[in-house]
This record gives sequence, C-alpha cells and structure tokens, in this order.
Amino acid sequence: MKSKVTTLLVGVNHFLRSRGRAATLSCCVVFTIVTMFSWKVSGVSSFEETQLEQFGVSTLSGVQAVTLAVAIVSLDGPKPLSEEPLQTQVELALRMAGIRVVDKATAEKTPNAGLLCVDIVINKIDVHIQDQSRPLYAVVVQVTYRQGVRLFRNEKILTHIATWPWMLVPEPMVLGSDKLEEGIRSRVGKYVANFINDYIAANPHIHAQQMGLSKSVGPNSIETPAKDSVTGSTPPAIEGIGMSANNRFYVLINGRLVDEGNVVNGYRVHKIHADRVEFEKDGKVFIQNMN
Repeated sequence: MKSKVTTLLVGVNHFLRSRGRAATLSCCVVFTIVTMFSWKVSGVSSFEETQLEQFGVSTLSGVQAVTLAVAIVSLDGPKPLSEEPLQTQVELALRMAGIRVVDKATAEKTPNAGLLCVDIVINKIDVHIQDQSRPLYAVVVQVTYRQGVRLFRNEKILTHIATWPWMLVPEPMVLGSDKLEEGIRSRVGKYVANFINDYIAANPHIHAQQMGLSKSVGPNSIETPAKDSVTGSTPPAIEGIGMSANNRFYVLINGRLVDEGNVVNGYRVHKIHADRVEFEKDGKVFIQNMN
C-alpha cells in the first residue's frame, strides 16, 4: 500500500512541476470537490454500507479495545510536523466517544483488540512562480484498523491486516506550508470520525457498557445515585466538552457523556456550546462555563 501511495505522490509531483501554478490551482479544486462529496456526516461510511450489504456483518463487530499508532513519512527531507499532536488529537476523540484505548502491552492481554493506524505520507514540491520558489506539499492520509486473521487453507497461519475500511481509496491533498498542519488535522479528524461512527454502529452494546450506561437508561435520562441529588444550589460540574462524529456537542459529567435533553441530578441539559453548558431547572436557565 505504501508503494502505491508513493507512486501517486510522485505522479502529483511531476504534474505540478510541469504545469506550474494553474495545475496547482486545478488540483486543489479537484481534491476539494472529491473530499466534499466523499464524506458522510452521519451514519456509517459508504464503504461500511457496502460491506454490510455483501456480508451482513461489520469487521468492527466485537472489537473491545483499540491501540493507536500514528506515523508520518516524509519523502523529501525532515518531517514538517511531529506525530505527537496528532496522536493526542485522535486518542482524545476516541476516548470522548467512549472507545477504549489501550497500550500495546494491554492489547496483547485484551481479547478482540486491534490497531488503529494513522499513516501520513508527505512529499515536498518546489513550484516556481514568477521566478519565486514556493514550497507545496502533496499529502496522503490513511486511517485503517488492523487485526489478526487466520487463513482458511491453514488456520495455523495468523497475520495482521487492515480490515477497515472495506476499501481504501487514497485522497491526495496539495497544501501550502501555512495550511499543512491544519489540512492534515482536518483530514485525520474526518477519517477518525468515520471510524467512530462505524464502530458505534457495529458495537452498540459494547459502546453502552464503556460509556457507563445501563440498558434500562432511556434516551432522555441519565442514572445518578440518590446520594448525588442536587438540592438546587448549583448545576452539575462539567469535566469536558467534545464533538461527536455527526458534529453535535456533548458534555462529560461524572465520567459520562451527556447529550442535550439528558437530565443529570434534576438539571436538564438545555444547550451545549463549545465552551459552556446551559442547564434548565424549574423554568430557570443556569450557565456553567468550562474552566
């Protein structure tokens, strides 16, 4: 797979060098259009739908935990950015969505745990425009989930392969140095959101257990111990605010993800913003800000 990506990047490189600025602009437009129309905002991804139609089951079904690996390969010179901020971004998104993230040692002891790989290949391109050299970067981002499989013809042979997505179609990007990190973060976030959507759809019961929700809890209420009941002094403290794969905000309270309309300790979550939460009780609205 890496050789195919390299070939693709080299092709983009030669194309840009030979065509100059006009080619750069046309490539950016084409890649933007492809990206806009290939991302499903909600529900499972298109490739997951195809797999379910053909096989009736998701390869993510039964997955208990995820180990994360982020790798950046620069084909021309040093890496323009490091793996650490991307590792943090992806791990936070997984944890906030209720997906268990473990290290490699724990994964070896955890049944049905696999490896979520975030691979980024970057190739620097020097485009000359009006006697000036402007660095551009051809980038391919891939997010795959790898797990152990056995061969039908010989069950003694165990190997690890990418089982999600069902089909991998690279979407190259051409970015300037000022937009490189932003563009990569955005593309990684998009693919990870697809993974989260597909995982939750394939594992509703596992996801509910990891979120700390019992089967008896309805969509508009959150179970809380009687001893935590609030007498009306202050609304619940918020521990974090995140965004789900379908671009909806949720809030972390007492280690649980809570959506708008949920009731916690007598307070209904009226509205969740990026930096604050509005609670409603007895017709009054209370605003709790993030620290």
